[in-house]
Amino acid sequence: MAKKTTSAKGAADVAGQWQLAGYLLWILMAGAWAMVTLSLVSYDPADPPSIAVAPLNAEPTNWIGWVGAFVAHKAYLMIGPGVWVLITAGAALLIALIRKRPPSQLVIRGIGAGLMAVVVSALIGITAPELFQRAEGSGGLIAYYINHELTARFNTPGTMVILVIAFWIGALLAVDELVLALPRYIGRAAGMVPRVSMPSTELVSAL
Repeated sequence: MAKKTTSAKGAADVAGQWQLAGYLLWILMAGAWAMVTLSLVSYDPADPPSIAVAPLNAEPTNWIGWVGAFVAHKAYLMIGPGVWVLITAGAALLIALIRKRPPSQLVIRGIGAGLMAVVVSALIGITAPELFQRAEGSGGLIAYYINHELTARFNTPGTMVILVIAFWIGALLAVDELVLALPRYIGRAAGMVPRVSMPSTELVSAL
């Protein structure tokens, strides 16, 4: 009996340690997410190591300092504005973890979110290339390369069709339940629209 009590207490201690480790990991992840988000929000093209403008600020104005300026510069340079899709996905992951409802197939969902981020940047790059007045265009270097290769083969309309399809594939990988539920929600919304009664055939013939 004493052995059973001791083993049960040991199992409870181990479970408590794992739970504590999980909370500590969540705090680290939330802190990293917050710092990256603040870096992106306070991005200044004149902060070093930017090459967009000259002269550069002597000291970075980024809220996270030199590290924040570097992270924001590289994120916008390579990924473009689609990086905010990743920020949103990170926030959703943190909320799911704190609610103890971790998403299944995390790697696949991460791939889907990454695909959505790249496609969003590519769509912005092809529809508003001068929106942010950057040398690599509005979408970042990855989006610039994708748009350059696709438009050379499919022209702009074909490229946009491919990008839209790729976005929905990424959305299906990242948030399949939401995407698959969209037709049902649309159907419900359509059902709430008042129907217009058409004149009967007898009335039309009489007129």
